[in-house]
Amino acid sequence: MMNMACVAFACHYNGVKYYVELKDRTVNKYSKIMGLGNLTVLMVFFCMMFFGASAFGGASQPLILNNFHPTADLGASFARGLVGCAIISGYPLMFTGLKSGERARDGTRRHGVLHKQTTIRLTNPNRSSRSKAVHDLLKIESSPKFTKDCISLAMLAAITVTATFVTEHELGPLLGVVGALFGSAVVYIIPAMWNLRVAEQMPFFKGERTANVLLGLGGEMQWGADEGKGALHNYIHEHAGV
Repeated sequence: MMNMACVAFACHYNGVKYYVELKDRTVNKYSKIMGLGNLTVLMVFFCMMFFGASAFGGASQPLILNNFHPTADLGASFARGLVGCAIISGYPLMFTGLKSGERARDGTRRHGVLHKQTTIRLTNPNRSSRSKAVHDLLKIESSPKFTKDCISLAMLAAITVTATFVTEHELGPLLGVVGALFGSAVVYIIPAMWNLRVAEQMPFFKGERTANVLLGLGGEMQWGADEGKGALHNYIHEHAGV
């Protein structure tokens, strides 16, 4: 439940992009659409967990389709195909966060987000020549479109090749640690810290500061719960052969 809540109801990094792309956007309209979307996802997740647990009880696997025969059950095979299509369709949505971050320093309008028309130079005269050379190599805000497309293609190729040769079982421990740490930080803790800093300079509704403090603490609890669950699972797997 905690993992599903983290995935489905996160302060998503594409949230601003969704708002910018909304037609005739207002905060109230955006809130209603997001509320309807979250309610729909909540019902889908609830039905998935309820019917899966009703069918298999304590034998339910994390991916409920694994409870069905790999080849003999045509309905389950069809569902697996739909899951594959959903993953492939969602891949660009996940990648757009990385691509937007990579292009965030570009002073142009991309993906519906208008970046500030300024260039911030991060190098300073006191840095070593090697450090400045590395920064200059990675600096792409003034690069032509072809170069940026090549960089995006290279990142996508690296991710795809890695996903092809590395199994989830091999990558599991790393995903558990990095996902719990950075996932909780990006989803809950960092947005709360930013809002707290903004609240010091701008008037907010009553309870805004308390809500952000609770959000940050909830993120830390989420991280601790995920880490504890992962450590317990590894201990049982190693010592009990489960």
